[in-house]
Amino acid sequence: MTKTDAQYLDKLKKAITDVTGYPYEEIIAKSRKNEIVVMRFILCYLLKENTIMSLQSIGELIDGRDHSTIINAVRVVNDWKSVPSMYANNLRLLREVKDAAR
Repeated sequence: MTKTDAQYLDKLKKAITDVTGYPYEEIIAKSRKNEIVVMRFILCYLLKENTIMSLQSIGELIDGRDHSTIINAVRVVNDWKSVPSMYANNLRLLREVKDAAR
């Protein structure tokens, strides 16, 4: 992980916690609660889009997940964008976290 990627990850951890109120450790845990899963997908998506980290490296940061899990998370977030009215709350969270991580 590059220094820039590490700095972005630190900002992203703080942003997710600030926006959602959930600790980072809870977001990366194996919970299936919908609000946690949504935040985990957002975390994966933003790491993939804003770093040069490999899918495997991102998966390792997200509690040892497989690279295919990261691919799925990115695909799901892109799907949200194709039907914005249906996923307005998720997209709002994405924007808030993205803005807070800047």
